[in-house]
Formats: sequence, C-alpha cells, structure tokens
Amino acid sequence: MIEDLKYVGKMHLTLRGPDGNVKTERHVDNVLLNVGKTYLIQSTMDSELTAMTVFYIGSTLSGGAAAAGDTTGETDENFRLAFTYVTGATVGRASATATFGASGAGGDTTTGITEAGIFNGLAGANSGDGVFFARAMFGAVNKGDLDSLEIKWDVTYS
Repeated sequence: MIEDLKYVGKMHLTLRGPDGNVKTERHVDNVLLNVGKTYLIQSTMDSELTAMTVFYIGSTLSGGAAAAGDTTGETDENFRLAFTYVTGATVGRASATATFGASGAGGDTTTGITEAGIFNGLAGANSGDGVFFARAMFGAVNKGDLDSLEIKWDVTYS
C-alpha cells in the first residue's frame, strides 16, 4: 500500500497600527523545510523531541520564495515568540497564533520584516536554536515601535 502524506501550510499576517486599525494583511503559503520533514519522521518514533512552540520573524537578503533546503532564516531572524496552539483542531488540521506586540517587543526593524517561520526552540531575540520547521517569505512589512503584528498559521495534513 502506498500513501502520500501531503502538507499545506498557510500563514496569515496582520499588521495593526497603535489605533488598532489594520495597516496591511498578507496571506502566504509556506514551505515545509527538509529539516522539518526529518523532524516529522523522527517525532513519530521519538517521544523526547520538543514540540514546535515559537514563531519567528526576520529580515533576509536572499529574497524570492522559500525553498525546502534553505534555512538561512536561522541566521536572519529578528525575534521569536511563543505561539498559542488553537485546540479543537479537525482531523489533519491545526492552527496557532502569536502577536508580536508594541513597545519594541518583536522585530522592530528599519529594513522590514520579510519572512516568518515555525521553530521548536526558545523564544526571544536571535536565539538561533531548535528545528526550523516551516518558512514563509513575503514583501517587506515595516513594523514600528507602537505597531502589533499578528501571525496565524494553519497547517493541514491530508
């Protein structure tokens, strides 16, 4: 018997100004990275692996679309934040959200935020650890000190 497991990840990004009004929204497909695929296989048999727990935002000069073997985001990240897993997921589908808040918390950058990803490492600035599971790249989003940036990630296996 041959079964193909298909992964689809979609990231929804919402940037809000200090007044709470939406400044920009993006809907971006992401790429399950090769190291993410390896993690999935290993996590099936290894109960010692740490679950995915954080989103990162970053700025990259590599541009273009994310590729499965490209893990440069590990060195281009600005900030990581623990996400909230949305319970009650349907079979084969899960969602998580995190909001990078105002007052400098989370990726204030003059070059613009151009990528986001999922990790199982520590939250905080440039922690650089853990498995880089999935990555999404997009045109620059400029988050100011008083802006908030919400990321919602939907993952489906079929």
